[in-house]
Amino acid sequence: MTALCMIFGMLPLIFSSGAGANGNRALSIGVVGGLLVGTLALLFLVPVLFVLFQKMEERFFRRRHPAAHTTSREQITE
Repeated sequence: MTALCMIFGMLPLIFSSGAGANGNRALSIGVVGGLLVGTLALLFLVPVLFVLFQKMEERFFRRRHPAAHTTSREQITE
């Protein structure tokens, strides 16, 4: 929500005209682009990477230490 407010706040600078508008436009387009890329990465890329690394960790950790994944009931019956 913060990024969205910042993007909407930069819109007047993107569509501005007059003296110094080119510098403001270039800066605001860069800021809006960075905020959009960062927000989309946080919403979609980070959860996908979390699931991927979690599955990798479970697969490799279970092979090295199979006793670490047993429950307390399994340990008691052994």
